[in-house]
Amino acid sequence: MLQSYFKLALKVLSRKKFFTFISLFGISFTLMILMLVTAFLDNELGNHPPMTEKDRMVFMDHAWTKLMLPDTTYIVDSIYTDGAMVYDSTMEVGEAQRSMSRSQVSYYLFEDVIGDVQGAQRRTAMVPYLSFSVFKNNKKLELGGMGVDSEYWNIFDFEFTEGSGTSAQDFKNSKQVIVITEDAARDYFGQKSGVVGMEMELDKKRYKVIGVIKKPDTNHNFVSANVFIPHSVLPDFIIGGPDELLTSFQIVYLAENEESVQIIKDDLDRIAGNYVMPNPERRNRLGFDAATFNEFYADELMDTDTFEESINYAKIILFFLLAMFVILPTLNLININTSRILERASEIGVRKSFGANTNTILAQFIFENIILTLIGGVIGLLLALGLIYMINTSNWLDGIQLSFNLKVFIYSFLITLFFGIISGLIPAYKMAKMQIVTSLKSSGK
Repeated sequence: MLQSYFKLALKVLSRKKFFTFISLFGISFTLMILMLVTAFLDNELGNHPPMTEKDRMVFMDHAWTKLMLPDTTYIVDSIYTDGAMVYDSTMEVGEAQRSMSRSQVSYYLFEDVIGDVQGAQRRTAMVPYLSFSVFKNNKKLELGGMGVDSEYWNIFDFEFTEGSGTSAQDFKNSKQVIVITEDAARDYFGQKSGVVGMEMELDKKRYKVIGVIKKPDTNHNFVSANVFIPHSVLPDFIIGGPDELLTSFQIVYLAENEESVQIIKDDLDRIAGNYVMPNPERRNRLGFDAATFNEFYADELMDTDTFEESINYAKIILFFLLAMFVILPTLNLININTSRILERASEIGVRKSFGANTNTILAQFIFENIILTLIGGVIGLLLALGLIYMINTSNWLDGIQLSFNLKVFIYSFLITLFFGIISGLIPAYKMAKMQIVTSLKSSGK
């Protein structure tokens, strides 16, 4: 039975090549888009080195200071009484913002103000966005750098190909040591390995290479750099002090467990609320923009007033886009399958006149749609693999490397198969219930 269904399905699909092409295109294109979107989201939001413990991290990209001053608001109420308008005014005393500064934090703030936060197992401060221009072998190299401390290498699990990260003693003694990526080693030394112990010259300073890491498959600014140096060797002006709370540092806390993430955020709010500003006539409020990675990522995309709003908007947009990529092709397949099945109305009438029941006819059409979806799934898989390979080799996403996820493909294919069956089942059921005489007289219109 299945063998005859399979042969009949292939003959039917080859009979109307245009309809078959449109159906296969809808299925394969939908599956390809689902695979690319999930591959991108898995790369950006999944727990992969060097951020395997991402769900336990709290990121602080910025802090802010404000000047809040008393502000009086007059509210006038009116009511029409006895033919005359009566006015009543009330006064509310509150606060109004006069000025605000928002930037990355100072090392003074990190060490002296938020050094002891409840729920945190580890913490690190880093200086991102360093840039070094190097001339090597008559070639100019642009190396993105980051200033880090020794705890940085305990929080982020980079894959070292040789050597290790900055030690606590190296950081304390401000040793001019450096950790570089394999790409930086290749560009500077002409080799990706065997460079530990060699020296690099950056901004007229010589740094000894102590470790080589694989470049992360992402470009998140907390881990994206070519070279990593101890920020204790950087100029003193970035350290800051009581009068300079905002300079150049980003902060990351590693919570004791996932439940402690909110404890860290709440304790940072408590510390900010209790902090006495040194110059209250200039700034009298302190606050920290601390968030989980997903909140931080969504805020960079949405840029709303709060992290909660950003992540809610991001979820709505993502759900809407994925729904459109699934629902629209499904509606298209329903229309195509309806037209294809209507053209076979007389065939259905003949089969029913020879004793075929509704379930047999439905089984045939469902089987045909399964074969069509399987073929489209294979094509979608090949397209997704090819496009992922092209994106990775051409560096279209600026350092982001996508990877094929078999588990995600299976789920995506099952979803596509489900909608493919539904798109054929609805018109097939209507036709299978049609009276024999009506089916035989039908012209396919």
